[in-house]
Amino acid sequence: MANMNTTEIDKTLNHHGADLAGCLRLPNADSLNADSVNGGSENGGSENGGSVKHVVLMISGSGEIDRNENGMQMQLNTFNSLADSLAEAGIASLRFDKRGCASSGGRYHDTGFFDFVDDASAWLSALDTYPELDGAKRFVMGHSEGALIAAFVSARNPGLTGQILLTPFVENVEHAIERQLQRTLDEVKKLTGFKGFIVRMFLFISGNQVGRQRKLMKRIKNTNKSSIKVRKALINAKWLREVTSVNPEEVYAKVKVPTLSIGGAKDIQCLPEDARQIASLVNAPVDVHVLSDLTHILRTDEEEPSTFRYKQLAEKPIDSRVPEHIIAWIKNTE
Repeated sequence: MANMNTTEIDKTLNHHGADLAGCLRLPNADSLNADSVNGGSENGGSENGGSVKHVVLMISGSGEIDRNENGMQMQLNTFNSLADSLAEAGIASLRFDKRGCASSGGRYHDTGFFDFVDDASAWLSALDTYPELDGAKRFVMGHSEGALIAAFVSARNPGLTGQILLTPFVENVEHAIERQLQRTLDEVKKLTGFKGFIVRMFLFISGNQVGRQRKLMKRIKNTNKSSIKVRKALINAKWLREVTSVNPEEVYAKVKVPTLSIGGAKDIQCLPEDARQIASLVNAPVDVHVLSDLTHILRTDEEEPSTFRYKQLAEKPIDSRVPEHIIAWIKNTE
């Protein structure tokens, strides 16, 4: 839901046989610069009476989540929160439901990584057709997996004003999955009380978890199926085959647009140093910020970071430093 200082317009896009759904967040006139407000809609202004100078396409992270990065297991409300902050600063944004999620058509478990890249590219092209954004500078912003997708899109569109990467990674995804699994197993050893006992007992009965993960990846790589069932869970095999085949270093090396890279010092999913490494890969100026106590879900945690605390952290607002850095960096392009 847009706040009183913004206007939100539903947008749809038919791409590769599916109707995809998103929304355009526009700042109201009092949030725009004075010279833009006087421009009016005939000078590239928005329906809300002002002239929009910047628009950010938001690309969400991995999983079956909607335009706000909300899923069945957890509601992060990442992108609607950032859209609020950007709009209050006079910056427009577009966020969208992933293929097969929320209001978007298609089948999520039949969708590969490169399909998500194509969908994001299609939404970027759609921005050029919206009269509310006539003349606005275009940016892409991705969170986690969305950062890698943003890099693909940026490499294809060197005319972009810039890209914004939130908790990005350079590590190969297959390596990252195994590292994250081992981290979780180490955390389970420290769980106290009855919950810790039950979880450890379940893992003991289940057998070697790292070995099971490796067998699953081998099975996924040896099939051409879009999805497979593991026990009762449906796994997007096509997505895993494709995303693990990508060398992120090679992707970032093809990017030639200015970049803002924001990492979290307490990110245990994407390595904090990866946010810095991007500066040595992208062929354009890169502004890097690795924020103290910031976790992968863009909340701060003063305790030892743990994925078991995500639901509790998700109830907190996004760290205000994240939108502050984004807004300052975008404004610096003027």
